[in-house]
Amino acid sequence: MASPFSYFRKYQYLMLVGFGVMLMFAFVVLPPLQQWLQSMQQSVHDPVVVKWDYGRLRQSDIQRMQYEHNVLHNFLNAVRQKTVEKQGAPTRPKVEALERGGEQRVLANLLLAKKASLQGIRVNDAAITHYLDEFSDGVLTKSEYRELFEKSQLSQGALYKQLRTELLAQNMRRLLMSALPKPTPADVWKAHDRLARHVELEVLAIPVEEFVSSVKDEPSTAELKELFEAGKTRAPLEMSPEPGFYILPKAKFQYLKGDFAKYLAEAKESVTEEEIKARYESGIKLREFRKEPGADNPPADNTPSDNPPADNTPADNKPADNKPADNKPADNKPADNPPADNTPADNTPADNTPADNTPA
Repeated sequence: MASPFSYFRKYQYLMLVGFGVMLMFAFVVLPPLQQWLQSMQQSVHDPVVVKWDYGRLRQSDIQRMQYEHNVLHNFLNAVRQKTVEKQGAPTRPKVEALERGGEQRVLANLLLAKKASLQGIRVNDAAITHYLDEFSDGVLTKSEYRELFEKSQLSQGALYKQLRTELLAQNMRRLLMSALPKPTPADVWKAHDRLARHVELEVLAIPVEEFVSSVKDEPSTAELKELFEAGKTRAPLEMSPEPGFYILPKAKFQYLKGDFAKYLAEAKESVTEEEIKARYESGIKLREFRKEPGADNPPADNTPSDNPPADNTPADNKPADNKPADNKPADNKPADNPPADNTPADNTPADNTPADNTPA
């Protein structure tokens, strides 16, 4: 009995050729065909919206760029908040903040970044890391940055790529703004001449009163009415030749003027001492006159009020001979005051102080 595999052995070369053709079709012809079919389907549901010298952008591409732009700015906001929490200053003048925007901003960043690359501007990973360090005031560590990268919705490489585009566009904007021409002195003078140009006129004034007598015919009622109708909505202007009869809204005001000092003097005369006392007592109960102790009565010169010095300063701002006059007892004992019964007469010396207690 023949083996079941004899049929395959008999036609194995033909089957091998057919299988090879199928593999060639699957790996060579089928992928481009699938891409073409996808492009045909994508052209209907995802049309090309931007064409430029360096490619084409579909609506999905712009949406992806907008998404990456928003994720980057959310990441920068997280860096800013973390910096503030660690007492840093993320808005120092030497670091220019990137601006968030819509589709127009994203496309402008793409064009400016490409233009900056063509001009030779390069932003490597070291420059991006330096920007982040400056933006965070140098207070964030690598582990904190790693934590922020993990919380974002893009990888560190994708964030660096998007930040590179933003920084290139920012540098290109700065170059374009610095290249704006400054006005020359002649241009400034022309602009000033346009704003402050004066005209010299020779004017002859003609008094109208001299010609009033030459008017013979009086205007009719119809002419006056026609003249009024033409100028009833026009306000009268002295420099306008057209008559105006419109009167702006007016208002009447009345006011009363009184002498406050006069009425105050009369009111003081009508107030009695009993009324003042009653008002004062009621104010004390309501604590209207309460003051802090010693607020309005500080000591004059740190001495008791009942025994102040006469002048508290010398006459010529210095003591005479630097001692009071007769500031010692005669013969070191009170004059004519011997002790009676082994005690002084008044239990104290005669005065025990200088004569005036102040320098002469």
